[in-house]
Order: sequence, then structure tokens, then C-alpha cells
Amino acid sequence: AFEPVAAVAAAQALAALGDEASLRRGLTHEQVSARIASAAALASVTLSPETAACVAERVTGETEPVEQVRAALVRLAAQAGDAAVLTQLLEGDSSSLVRTAAADAIGSFGDSALAPALAAALGDSEERVREAAQSGLLRLNVSLDGPALFLASAVASGQFDAARQAGAVAVPLLARVLSETGLSGDATRRRCDALAALGGIGLPAAYETARRALTDAAPTVRAA
Repeated sequence: AFEPVAAVAAAQALAALGDEASLRRGLTHEQVSARIASAAALASVTLSPETAACVAERVTGETEPVEQVRAALVRLAAQAGDAAVLTQLLEGDSSSLVRTAAADAIGSFGDSALAPALAAALGDSEERVREAAQSGLLRLNVSLDGPALFLASAVASGQFDAARQAGAVAVPLLARVLSETGLSGDATRRRCDALAALGGIGLPAAYETARRALTDAAPTVRAA
């Protein structure tokens, strides 16, 4: 078994040798410490398309159950310039640690085209994700007006009546709520309330967004 210190030393040695292939294999090692060390070491090498694809598959799929490993993979996805993967993780990953890492990474891209994903994340249910999104917007030199910040805060705290009253501008925030995957009572209730708000808005875009719930893992959300 790899002890953390030994795993780090081994990974650093492989990075010094430029052995990207071995580090890539390390991402699938049975020991968590080895996977984390391999991901950290890969940050010091230029990623090949094969490694970038491996990172994207492991961080977005179901093959990596440990959120600390997946957070390290997020940083590699950023290194590979994979904005699509980062946006996907920020919008719907079940781990707030991973969503936070994705928000941090998106903010470091310097691409204002990614600002909408960060703005929607201001409505995240977890404070650390909201803080990372706010920091990312600042790094992109994007500021939101008072009403937009109020609306995001309302959605974050579950005040969905405010979203319903806001109308079309609230749809992206509500869409992001529907991408959440928690199965606790509070988590599924939050998505049901978001669906009710979308129904209250009553616009085609709101109804189209609500259709996403048809594939939700929670029967109560699908039924709503």
C-alpha cells in the first residue's frame, strides 16, 4: 500500500522523469493517496490529449468516488483548458468541494464568456461554492447589479417566490437548481420548489427548463 508521503515522492519522481503515462495510470490506482499524488504531479507536466481525455472521463463519470481526488482532477481539467467539463461540474456535481474547485478554475480562465456559469452558481445551496463563484466573477472583472445579486441570494436560500416573481431572468438560476443531484429530503424539496417557480413563470423557456426534471433520480422530483 502507498502511504501518502511515499505516494507523493513516487509521483514527483515520475514527473521529474516526464513519465506522463505512468502518472496517468496512477489516476486509477487502488490507493487514494496514489491517485491524489498522481493528479498533483501531472500538474507539472504538459498534458497529452490522451491524459486530458482520461481526466475528463474520471472527473465527470462515476469511476472516481472520492471527492478529494476529483477536486484534484478539476485542476487538471483547467490545465487542459477544458471549459466544458468545468462548467458541467460547476452546474451539477454532487460534491460542493468539486463545484468549488470548478468555480475557482473557471475564474482563473480569464474568459468572460464563462461568467454566466459563475453568476448562476451564486444561487448554489453551499456557501463555499457561492464565495468561489463571486471571487471568480471578480477575477473576470464582471459585476452584477443589485437586483441580480438579490435574486441569486434568494434562490440560494430557497426563497423561490422571489424567483417566480422575477420572471425570465430567474430561469438560469432555477435551471441550475434542477441540475443538483442530492437525494435528501431538503435537496429534493429544493428542486420541487424550483419546478413550482418555473411553472409560475409560465414562459416557454421555463417550461423547457422544467422538462429536465423528467430524468431526475428522485421520484418526487419527476412527479412534480
